[in-house]
Amino acid sequence: MITDLSLTPLVDTALTLLIIFMVTTPIMRHAVKVQLPKSAAQDAKGAQEELVVYIDKDNELFFNNKTLKIQELIKEIEKIIAKKTKTSLFVRADKRACWGTVLELFDSLRTVKGIEHVVLPTQKHS
Repeated sequence: MITDLSLTPLVDTALTLLIIFMVTTPIMRHAVKVQLPKSAAQDAKGAQEELVVYIDKDNELFFNNKTLKIQELIKEIEKIIAKKTKTSLFVRADKRACWGTVLELFDSLRTVKGIEHVVLPTQKHS
């Protein structure tokens, strides 16, 4: 009869799962692959990217891992911002994306109340 149970395997398994989740969470956040344009300007450090819209090289818009048209995207953003105060929106546009698509998105975002800043992140020159 076993009177003493060893918790070591259970703790090892729990810590292994914790490490796996810590590694995969940042990868899941940036599921859409875009190549940002290069810039000499320094991006704002410490800014939290809560709302991120991706525009890929084929001019597809992605928000919350869904492909959306501009009007659908605006409705989704309005629903989210209605619950918050002023917030920043990040537009991660691929450097090969059509400039017209980016401008059309910017123009549509002007109608959304509650967006304080629209940020276009870039990649620093190496």
